[in-house]
Amino acid sequence: MTWRVPSRNSWSFKEIWTGENFAALRQTKNLPMLKTCQKCDRFLENNRRLAEIVYS
Repeated sequence: MTWRVPSRNSWSFKEIWTGENFAALRQTKNLPMLKTCQKCDRFLENNRRLAEIVYS
């Protein structure tokens, strides 16, 4: 896989999360890979906050 190198020095979390490189990573990996991680609820609150940032 070839990664596109960003031309800017600073990117927002939303720009990174919704960008080409991270989208490509999500398509090539079945994340999370570990069965225990797939069932973990330890980061649910963090994930809710990230969703608010990305999808608001």
